[in-house]
Amino acid sequence: YGYSFVNFPPLFGHQYSQCWLDLRHLADPYMRGKNLTYFENSRRATLAQRAYAIANPAKQPGYGANLWGFTACDGPQGSGYLGYSARGAPPGFNDDGTIAPTAPGGSLPFAPEVCLPALRNMYDRYRVNLWTGYGFRDAFNLRAAWWDPDVLGIDQGPILIMAENHRTKRVWNLFMRNPEVQRGLARAGFRSVAFVKPAIERGPAPHTLRLHWDALLGHAYRLEYSPDLSRWFISPTGFLAASNDLTRLSWEDVGPPATDAHPTNAQRRFYRVFELDGP
Repeated sequence: YGYSFVNFPPLFGHQYSQCWLDLRHLADPYMRGKNLTYFENSRRATLAQRAYAIANPAKQPGYGANLWGFTACDGPQGSGYLGYSARGAPPGFNDDGTIAPTAPGGSLPFAPEVCLPALRNMYDRYRVNLWTGYGFRDAFNLRAAWWDPDVLGIDQGPILIMAENHRTKRVWNLFMRNPEVQRGLARAGFRSVAFVKPAIERGPAPHTLRLHWDALLGHAYRLEYSPDLSRWFISPTGFLAASNDLTRLSWEDVGPPATDAHPTNAQRRFYRVFELDGP
């Protein structure tokens, strides 16, 4: 579905450790060998699930750009259904039409531009059956007209933690302060990825900005922006790779979808670019 990553079909495998560990700019020897960070790998896994739902090879009702989410969850019983199962995609893994809101909810920091619309769609369209005083139910299946009677802490926890990490990075910041965590990461071989220094100039369109930098052939780059040098956000358009005919990369801040607001509406904005070993 257009993404290369270390696969684990249920999304919980990409989420639970990163509720606590901030791996946006760290990689161990295994992931350096794959030209990835675990954060980037989880971003791609999330986007691949959405792409699978859009393609909808099993022709399940409702699947689409804003209705997706596959992970270990409850499900309806009976012929053609699997009950509780570790669902995932891609490839389709125990796909019986059951969707779990915690799947996009737990991926909020990885790909907020697709996870937030999915959660809003679930709430807006199905909240009478899906929403409770404690949050989303564990899962639902439109083909079976089934709504899980259970609301699970193992769903709500990752949704809340990852929502806060997306908003403020607070859980990451507190957890990563622990010397035991830093010592463990160092012993596991994690080290920081490289950052590059971009040049900045006025963009071709009025009141826009352009960043550009020299790139290494075959290497990939990710751009982030911040209003205060504390909260950093990944630009949905800021994933670029150098190819044979493109070794000087550029990116423009024209407002959405590149950033959350047009540059003229931002009091201050800072940028940084970091380098992965490959696309």
